[in-house]
Amino acid sequence: MSTKNQKITDKIMVALSERFPDSNPTIIEVTTENFKYQLERNDNYSYFLIRYDIDPIGNLKIDWKSAESFMM
Repeated sequence: MSTKNQKITDKIMVALSERFPDSNPTIIEVTTENFKYQLERNDNYSYFLIRYDIDPIGNLKIDWKSAESFMM
């Protein structure tokens, strides 16, 4: 994984951990436009696909309203 991709993944993980502190978030896949993640609470798992963008100065912008659930 390139340094740029690792930085994006790290930023996404921080955002997920802040938004879902009690749900053990895990990143499944990151593309240039969206990412898939898993939430776990009491052995129940939920999976979501969500859009994001990185602005010109490097800030992560996650479109939380775009979250779509999917089955694994």
